[in-house]
Amino acid sequence: MTVTWMNFATSLLELTGDVEYADEIEHSFYNAYLGAFNTERNTSSNSPKVDDVPQVMPVDSYSPLTPDVRGKAIGGYCLFPDKTFYGCCACIAAAGAGIIPRFALMQGENGDVINFYENGTYSSYTPSGSEYSLTLETKYPLDGYLKFTLSLPFSEAFDLTFRIPSFAKDAEISVNGIKREAHCGYHTESRLWSDGDTVEIYLPMSIRRITPPEYAVRADQFVGYCRGPIVLAADARLVSPDSVIDINCSIPSNAAAHSVLCDEIRMTNLCLPLTDVNGNVIRLIDYASAGKTWDERSKTAAWMLAKSLQ
Repeated sequence: MTVTWMNFATSLLELTGDVEYADEIEHSFYNAYLGAFNTERNTSSNSPKVDDVPQVMPVDSYSPLTPDVRGKAIGGYCLFPDKTFYGCCACIAAAGAGIIPRFALMQGENGDVINFYENGTYSSYTPSGSEYSLTLETKYPLDGYLKFTLSLPFSEAFDLTFRIPSFAKDAEISVNGIKREAHCGYHTESRLWSDGDTVEIYLPMSIRRITPPEYAVRADQFVGYCRGPIVLAADARLVSPDSVIDINCSIPSNAAAHSVLCDEIRMTNLCLPLTDVNGNVIRLIDYASAGKTWDERSKTAAWMLAKSLQ
């Protein structure tokens, strides 16, 4: 479902140019999509069996959002006559890997639009047809600092448009060291570009408390947290996902909200602390790293039970 949604959103992005679809693709990719992969090659009680031997599937078809375990079902599972097997969710998951690189850079009317930020080099053509490249240095989405360096054969005037995600309310952008005003949405720089020009973007990565929409079932009973585009989650190896989180948990004021060490889960990408009203530290990790034992040992939740918001 996540890959189908991302593919649908890319079509809407191409048709409308609405930055909201790019935001949604990014949010889905870094959380639901990457979180579905069985990176530790585990099996669960629901794993398909061949001759009573549980088989490792590459993805979890239905990842939990409220307290539960991963690996509870395999979508479209099929056992073939030769005892090989697969599932449709595992097949379509492969198609999702190319969405971010395919749509990271798109052509606009007078230049290019950079939608997604991955460390590496973007290659394209100027409006006159000259080949040029943008080299990006970044640790995004774990860090909000982006530095682009242009390489082009001769100076040329054209547009470069950068997506400022909806979470980056106080984003900063500078061209060759000169700061520009930046707002969420698409930010366009129209200028004479030269070889070696740089564009630096700072996207604040503060932790945000989120609540379900008012119309959602039991909307007043859950709370969640995000850092940049990353959804944070409880993992039973650090904190019980069934714990009731006080809505007044203290969120670190440091905008960078640096990750802390997580000896219990070495493969985690982010581990961030919140402090409840009693002074207890609650460590949350990125949703993509949570629940990867596929059993109760790492029961996980993105939406955590909360005390009344009233």
